[in-house]
Amino acid sequence: MALPTTLTGVAFPPEKSDHGPFISSAGNVYIVLRDSVTTSNLVVHKATDPTSSFSEADAADAPDVGAAIDSLSSFQVADVIHIATWAKADPEVRYHTFNMATDQWGTVNETVEDLANRPTIGGSKRVSIVVRSNGVPVIQYSGSFDAL
Repeated sequence: MALPTTLTGVAFPPEKSDHGPFISSAGNVYIVLRDSVTTSNLVVHKATDPTSSFSEADAADAPDVGAAIDSLSSFQVADVIHIATWAKADPEVRYHTFNMATDQWGTVNETVEDLANRPTIGGSKRVSIVVRSNGVPVIQYSGSFDAL
């Protein structure tokens, strides 16, 4: 879905990006991106009327993963957006949540796996997230295969 409003100060990650838009129970529209200056901060932009303007929600608590976000994936369950990130210079896959009912970040920078000593296949760093019906997030990411 194309948004009819230009968002400034944000960018799409270069590898993979599942970022919304998401609609809260109150009818507000949200989108998850990275900032365009440091490229290491996650940002959530909110619009009560997406045809006019968006603004960043809870900028003060926005997670900084410490390196340019290469890939992000997000998945909505009720009023919570579940987000997975992977950054080029940071070997950690991370998990975050944003609550659309309160416009507040919840979980930030929770390490899912540290891949420092596990090379990626073809140099790609892609991450995907879904949430099971029991509320458990499932995060998939590219990487070397483990031997059995």
